[in-house]
Amino acid sequence: MFRNFPTAGMILADAFANQKELFEATGAAPKTVVFMHVNDTFGTAMKGGIGAVMPKFDMPYKIVAIRSPMTRRHGTCRSRSPKPRRLVPTHC
Repeated sequence: MFRNFPTAGMILADAFANQKELFEATGAAPKTVVFMHVNDTFGTAMKGGIGAVMPKFDMPYKIVAIRSPMTRRHGTCRSRSPKPRRLVPTHC
């Protein structure tokens, strides 16, 4: 038995492409974001891959912080980070 699933790089590439499409359709894009991830195998892979994949997409925003959730209640995540214009959660 084996499992075939997309890698963190593939998921990130799709996410960035979808975001660029959304920004183009709306005519608006955030200037800063906080990238939040769960502290597990998937989350740490995403954290490691974001720096390698993001430059290929020339995203309009700057990541001001990469955080594992500070508070997890009722399935929500919070960040005590610089006031981002957008939160980019991964598996929160």
